Amino acid sequence: MKMGNNNLTFILILLFLSLILSGCALPSLPFLPGGGRAPEASFRTGTQGLVLTFLQNAPPREVIEGQDAQLKARIENRGATDVTNAKILFTAEDELFSTGESKSATFSLQGKSPDFPLGDQTIEGVTLKARENVLGQRERISTTVRAIACYQYETVLVAPVCIDTDIYSTRQIERVCSQRDHGFTSQGAPVAITRVETEMLYSSADDTVKPQFKIHIKNVGNGYVLKSENEEYKKACSADPITFDDLNYVRVSANLPDKELTCFPEEIKLRGQEDIVRCTFSANERGISKNTPSYTSPLHVKLEYGYTTAISREVTIKSSS
Repeated sequence: MKMGNNNLTFILILLFLSLILSGCALPSLPFLPGGGRAPEASFRTGTQGLVLTFLQNAPPREVIEGQDAQLKARIENRGATDVTNAKILFTAEDELFSTGESKSATFSLQGKSPDFPLGDQTIEGVTLKARENVLGQRERISTTVRAIACYQYETVLVAPVCIDTDIYSTRQIERVCSQRDHGFTSQGAPVAITRVETEMLYSSADDTVKPQFKIHIKNVGNGYVLKSENEEYKKACSADPITFDDLNYVRVSANLPDKELTCFPEEIKLRGQEDIVRCTFSANERGISKNTPSYTSPLHVKLEYGYTTAISREVTIKSSS
């Protein structure tokens, strides 16, 4: 007996409703907050780390001299790295504002992950008091208040690369893979690996090849890269001056599944906003036999650095008279 489409649809609806009424749980969907696990690679996207935004009316656009003003910032971790022992500093002109509490705070925020696809956030702030009798004969004066975040972060890339041992194409067999360059846009961090170029270096001394990876690194965020060693990045959130030697340092490490690679240099100083580092076997390590069949392998690259980002807002102090 042939069942009509309408009857079949009706039966399916009844089955669906019976599942709900019986208390059976429906499978949770990925990407939904509180329901489901995001795919492993989906959280390593985007070019942001910590993102700051002032709360509405904190600070206000205008404040009367002698009155308090709240200065509060929402801090969101929109990248894929957990932040610990980060610092935020609030600044205002001492001649115009006073504060009876610390102008800085320390915080930690979880980054995006398969189980936590949105990342964590918090709110930090201070209370400022507009000083009295600073306007003189003026009715108002404008000034700028700022919030500056300083933190340690990392970028992680796992990408398939071809280890092509037949560099002169002498074998009469079909290759499993072919050597090519890979381009990338982001890895869920303000410093990105934008390109990986692969080159096979042949050694006639022992008839082996060593893969060399040319890794392109770029600051794709809206802040500044700082040294991460000894928490040097916290200088940007203190009274300590920042020098040219503190800027644009990134520590690089890389490995294949069975081999730690040596990167030159291990800590690179970006020229402008980008630069290149090369990673390969160390000089005293034997390479891969030229007779080994070509194969695909995951390349794991990690960048470690400090980072700082800031926001500002213009505030007008008005006369109380």
